[in-house]
Amino acid sequence: MLSSKGENKIIHTAAMLYESVKPWSWKKHLQRYNSLETVELLLKHNGIELDSKSFRVDSFCGFLFIDELGSSIVVNENHIPSRKLFTIAHELGHFYLHKEIQSQFFEKGLKEEVYSYNERIMERQANLFASELLIPIEVLKHMLSLRFSFVRISKTIGVSIEALKWRIHRYLQVDFNINYKFALLITNEYIQRSFDGNYEESCIFVMSHNKYIQLEIYQELIGNESFIENYRVNLEPIF
Repeated sequence: MLSSKGENKIIHTAAMLYESVKPWSWKKHLQRYNSLETVELLLKHNGIELDSKSFRVDSFCGFLFIDELGSSIVVNENHIPSRKLFTIAHELGHFYLHKEIQSQFFEKGLKEEVYSYNERIMERQANLFASELLIPIEVLKHMLSLRFSFVRISKTIGVSIEALKWRIHRYLQVDFNINYKFALLITNEYIQRSFDGNYEESCIFVMSHNKYIQLEIYQELIGNESFIENYRVNLEPIF
């Protein structure tokens, strides 16, 4: 597990990098933000070469190599664009967070048991960095304030469904001070309604810091009687 202090440092690093490359007239572009542009600018700024190769093992995502001649990231060319994008952002996480510790990072697969304890810590840190870099909080809040569907956010930003799911889940936990289970209920309902075509009624759009409203949302999500409709028409987006 990562400490709160460690998490906050990683989140701050990703946020500062995002701020450093976003356009000055950013407010005009929030609703069509694509994370690939951010990643490409950071690669260029650091002189990191990007390449792709076909690996025999599908779970092998890629690697980062740093030496006196420069740095390079190689991704699995067989993966879909959103997965390759996350790999690149993940390797950038190693570059910014861990390059003083070691110079080579290999993404061996999705199962943590293939890594040593120290490697697992660094992998989790790189994953957190990638999530924060690819889906900045101001972008996520803005798109939710415009009541974008989950699918639209995923496609616009260019990230996978899985990456966006856990980014929203963490946002709900942190911003609204709710527990893991409650945040997951809200996230899953939003995803399901988006795929069903009735996402406008998702509880995420009436989420509030008010604990009474949170309780009504929770009762609604677990199938109990609730009075959330009494709040729904009067609530303004708070994102």
